[in-house]
Amino acid sequence: MAESIGVGIAGYGYAGRSFHSYLAGLADGLHVRGIMAPRSEQRQQAAREHSCATYARFEDVLADDGVGLVVLATPHDTHCDLAIQAMQAGKHVVTDKIICMTVEEADRMMEEAERQGVLFSVFHNRRWDGDFLTVKQVMGESLLGDINLVEQCVYGYNSPRTWRGEIGRVGSLLYDWGAHLVDQALLLIREPVDHVLGTAQFRREGQTVETWGRCQITFAGGTVWVVEQSNMALATKPHWFILGTTGSLVKHGVDPQEAYMKRGEIENATENLAERAVVTTTMEGERSTVVPETIRGDWRAYYQNIADVLLTGAELAVKPAECRRALRVLNAYKESCRTGMPVILDNDVVV
Repeated sequence: MAESIGVGIAGYGYAGRSFHSYLAGLADGLHVRGIMAPRSEQRQQAAREHSCATYARFEDVLADDGVGLVVLATPHDTHCDLAIQAMQAGKHVVTDKIICMTVEEADRMMEEAERQGVLFSVFHNRRWDGDFLTVKQVMGESLLGDINLVEQCVYGYNSPRTWRGEIGRVGSLLYDWGAHLVDQALLLIREPVDHVLGTAQFRREGQTVETWGRCQITFAGGTVWVVEQSNMALATKPHWFILGTTGSLVKHGVDPQEAYMKRGEIENATENLAERAVVTTTMEGERSTVVPETIRGDWRAYYQNIADVLLTGAELAVKPAECRRALRVLNAYKESCRTGMPVILDNDVVV
């Protein structure tokens, strides 16, 4: 068995450069073998920053026998076809989120991975966000009681560049951050989804991607989970707002790892103490406030798990069936935005 698996990264934009090449390079058992980029200046930058091979074409990545794992840091609409090509070449595959554009594409990818006997996963690094891990712990301790409502919000003010501003390539504004938040919702509420209601605004002239989107997920037990994202917001809302039968939780700010990762020092990521979660609960009939210590997030865990699966047979942390389920919810969000009606998710199965 190989002691270190070569990683070939397709794409050297922000995701490929700041996330995948950096985090994969930190995992014991993986090394960055090469990076594919269409522009010569990107290839020169990749070679300079990683001392690795570079490729001008995806076919060159697949032809490199030293590449065992292919990472797709490419536009969403390319994930299905490129993943299947890589699988048919005998490569293990990680795609950036979102898994792909449609459930039908996800099924094709999963079937091909099984046919070829290769690993297939999706980069949901935000399962290792400190805020998510802390909320998971608080919910597990029953401080909030039964969950009635969860609102998650990511607001900012920026105009999407390159392919992220093209609806046919990105799919939806919510296929970016929203994909992480829907994934988190399905991990924390272990019930089938009953229906999805979507609302969107398009307020930037000449842009076909929504500037604000709201995906409301209603679970079979009655819990309502709302995911909101906007790139036209100069004010913000709490990242987490949770109401339960015996308590509430409010948490501002997102996980701090990204800023430190871009500087090459993710291990030094430090939270803003003013943004810690505040839990209000009833204990023995009296109302009290608790500020739980934030669990330290660790995005390095994603690629370490990939290495451990391939080298030691560990269980895969982010399974494609889970990502397919989240995609189905987001496809329903888009359909609901189009029709103005809720979309019933028949036969949704918790995975």
